[in-house]
Amino acid sequence: MTSSPKVTVIIPAYNAEKYISKAIESILNQTFQDFELLIINDCSTDGGMKIVQQFEDKRISIIPTPTNTGSAGGCRNYGLAVAQGQYIAFLDADDWAYPERLAAQVDFLDKNPRYGLTGTWTEVFDSKYQFLTHFNLTIPDSHLAPRLLFHNCFAVSSIMLRRNLVHFRFDGTYSPVEDYELWTRIAPDAKVANIHQYLVGYLEHEGGISKTQHDRLIKNARKVICNQLLRLGISPTEAELELHQQIAHLDVAINRQNLRAVNDWLVKLKKANETVQVFDQKAMNLVLSYYWFRLCSAHSSLGSFTILLFINSPLTKYLPLVNRLKLCLHCLSSKIKIFFK
Repeated sequence: MTSSPKVTVIIPAYNAEKYISKAIESILNQTFQDFELLIINDCSTDGGMKIVQQFEDKRISIIPTPTNTGSAGGCRNYGLAVAQGQYIAFLDADDWAYPERLAAQVDFLDKNPRYGLTGTWTEVFDSKYQFLTHFNLTIPDSHLAPRLLFHNCFAVSSIMLRRNLVHFRFDGTYSPVEDYELWTRIAPDAKVANIHQYLVGYLEHEGGISKTQHDRLIKNARKVICNQLLRLGISPTEAELELHQQIAHLDVAINRQNLRAVNDWLVKLKKANETVQVFDQKAMNLVLSYYWFRLCSAHSSLGSFTILLFINSPLTKYLPLVNRLKLCLHCLSSKIKIFFK
């Protein structure tokens, strides 16, 4: 009887003939070799599956979907239903894993049984495979769940999760951010982490979802945030949702009214979580104070107004004393510069 693999790697594929060979090779070249590789063929009409069949490796299986699911999440659900591995790893067909990826994540989950999911840092490349940027959140793992209230903290192609979480499924109605939506359901119940190593390459190209479904991406990301606010017992108005997203992007127009609104909104989130305890309160306070500090710094030109609002906010006490002093000095120096102009 053949034993089950330690890891199942799931690659959703729809007309991915330009990229899928690189993705498959990146898994076959892993330093960790105890895996099965499931290629979920979402009714492709190109030559992608012929390329897959050229790989003569018994660990590779092609799983056809009966009809086109219309989303990568729908494909992954087919893979989750048949996965045999103790751990499940995701990789998109146009991305690739660095050789140590599986080994690093298996080692992390083996050594940290309380964690249910881990991602990694990611490097982003253009269509010519020229480096563009990093996706590397340098925050404590405990802050990831409340940070999801503001934005996605994980690259889906970097995710590995435990088999006992496979009852969670991607919800295709949130495509193309169904991965973000799923993490927001997992994170409050299972500890999550990001390994601080670059272990995945992400390809940004004109055919990518972030380009072709931009409007839908923005709309559904907003729905994901709204759902999390509802779990906190907050039914946000359109104006509150807009302010929340401005805070998430650290892009709030500089004036007194807006800074007051930022303080009021962040304090409202703090009090809501104190009541329902969706997130660890200590982590929630630190995440909220981070945004408060950054936006007060951006409003330093308001001088004493910003200082007084900053000092009197219940969020400020969670910041290190050195940060509080720096903010006040920054506000004073900004006002002096304006005075002498």
